Amino acid sequence: MRRSKTLLDYTITFFTEFLVLAAGVLVYRLAATMLGESGFSEYAVVRRSISFIQPVVMLGVGVGLPRYVAYAMEGKAGASPGDYLKASFRITLLTTILFVVIALLFKDFLAQLFFGNEAYSGLILPLCVCISGLVLHSLVYSFFRGRIKMIAANLIQAFNLGIVPLAAFYFAQSVTDVLLFTGIAWFITGGMVFIAQLLISGGGAYGSGKGAGKELFSYGIRRVPGDMLLMALLSFPAFLAANSYDDSLEIAGQVAFAMSLLNMAGAAFAPVCLILLPQTSRILASSDFPQLKRIFRQLTFLTLALCGCGILVTVPFMDILLRWYLGEAAPELVSICRLVLFASIGYCLYISLRSILDAFYFKAVNSANILIAFLFFLAGAVWSWYSDAGLRTLLFVFVFSLSLLGLLTWWRVWSLIREKSGLTSSETGT
Repeated sequence: MRRSKTLLDYTITFFTEFLVLAAGVLVYRLAATMLGESGFSEYAVVRRSISFIQPVVMLGVGVGLPRYVAYAMEGKAGASPGDYLKASFRITLLTTILFVVIALLFKDFLAQLFFGNEAYSGLILPLCVCISGLVLHSLVYSFFRGRIKMIAANLIQAFNLGIVPLAAFYFAQSVTDVLLFTGIAWFITGGMVFIAQLLISGGGAYGSGKGAGKELFSYGIRRVPGDMLLMALLSFPAFLAANSYDDSLEIAGQVAFAMSLLNMAGAAFAPVCLILLPQTSRILASSDFPQLKRIFRQLTFLTLALCGCGILVTVPFMDILLRWYLGEAAPELVSICRLVLFASIGYCLYISLRSILDAFYFKAVNSANILIAFLFFLAGAVWSWYSDAGLRTLLFVFVFSLSLLGLLTWWRVWSLIREKSGLTSSETGT
């Protein structure tokens, strides 16, 4: 029964994430056709800024909440699921208010930073509304994940991240109105579900929840640097290309597009990460290490097999695929995409297995692995810069860096499972 439920959860989550991805593609098409070239650029920059800011405002709660709720469901945590939900709200309420106040006080500076012109300061308020709504959505989504109620989690995910952004273009005409509609809808939906879950879950049986807040904050804050370093690792190749080569803007655009393809490959494995974190937390809480070993072996095999097959299918026919997708493809773009996609093996291995480390370790093991990979890339990038080795060498360094990240993640999980017999609950950080 449990195995069939797990299969159903993975199936629904994969289907939902595919729909959200498809809706995202359609949203940008609507933005291009309905908002014009200038409006499309403004909308795209705001959405990209939201993706960068929201994880920082969350302070790792999106990872910590499902972990501790899953432990609480097994009676292995110091508070109830409702306590952790309340604690996560207190943490993110403070960080969100702090961000909104700073953003509105320095909106001209942020407009210059994000858009390159203070004239776009009017977009800072809609950005703040979107951040606030998305934080509430993330809280309830993470809470459902921790309880492994994936049907409810995927319903709110599909509605808020799939339907709402599309509906915004039906009810609004300008960039500001589209963003405000989206943010307010996220806020209302997330707020209603949050209140409902808080009333259902309670949270008084294990105390006031102050200890839960300390646990969540200590656990989550350790993971923020790793999240930012990973974003930097995926962004630096395009930034360096923009500042290092002739026709730099064109080359940087080609590198950025290749990174988008890599992100799509990683997104295909995101549903595994979404379910595996709470699932692994429950497995560790019950000390069912043989099941964890089976999951590890299956994920390693499936990730390597799928990525290997994907590379064999896409790399030889990259020029044909890009012409079909873009209408035309310069030889330089084809070459860059072919090379960057080899990084998908290490990147997808990291995406698939990172939740096991987050579930077990209180310390930020994934962040340490990311730091090592980032320093390796940085050293290679500096050497490439001073030796004038060229873009191809820089991309080789990037591929090796992500391959190193995947290998380090695999090795740490393998070491954890090999040493499973001597572990105690105190070592898990619960």
